[in-house]
Amino acid sequence: MVGFVLADGRVMGTTLELPAALDVEDVFVLRRVSNDQMVNLDGIGRGERWAGNITVDSVREPLIAQSMATPGVLRGTGETAIRVFGPYGATGAALTMVGDHLVQASQVLASSSVAA
Repeated sequence: MVGFVLADGRVMGTTLELPAALDVEDVFVLRRVSNDQMVNLDGIGRGERWAGNITVDSVREPLIAQSMATPGVLRGTGETAIRVFGPYGATGAALTMVGDHLVQASQVLASSSVAA
């Protein structure tokens, strides 16, 4: 069985268990395709539904650019939706680079699209 071990030692049997375990609704997996460009490969929630439809220019996306340049996990939070990238917003987001991939997980509002 393939599983995931969380930092607190809990074992998740499938990726379907991750959102509830991490208290997130969306997970995006973005792959770097050039120094400044990333594409959405897959995810959970909107990350899965938007897969293949998003190209992110890190020059225009401050949280993405900062995450690409910062080791570890970058977190952003707000009482209302903060802009994570493009039209995607969330009340809380955590971003981290894993090799050439950026993984972003979010807690979202009922309506979390934000103005660019």
